[in-house]
Amino acid sequence: MKEISIEKLEEKCVDLLSTTYISLGQYKHEPETTMLLAKKLARDLKRKYSMLNWKAVEIAFEDGINESDSFVNAHTWGKWLNKMKKMVWEGMYNIEMGNNHLITPELRVIFKEQKLLK
Repeated sequence: MKEISIEKLEEKCVDLLSTTYISLGQYKHEPETTMLLAKKLARDLKRKYSMLNWKAVEIAFEDGINESDSFVNAHTWGKWLNKMKKMVWEGMYNIEMGNNHLITPELRVIFKEQKLLK
């Protein structure tokens, strides 16, 4: 997250939120609302989730969509991202302790992007 400019991150968030709306069956949403939520999501990602990479964010949203039928808002994505953040921290701990067998396939993808796993 740190290396992505806020403008680029907002663009990515618009796409992510639009896909999320459709996946959850929320076909009626105003472009202005999507843009405001994208700005909020981008700020949250920079401030609270800067240690996650974009792939982790995408996986968090995919998992959240599959486990939820709620509406997309800051509270919802906060739950999804906090769950991912916890998984990443536990995964990093397991790598540090040499417990690579405990790393899930999702985390392997994330860690390979961050070059934590070879």
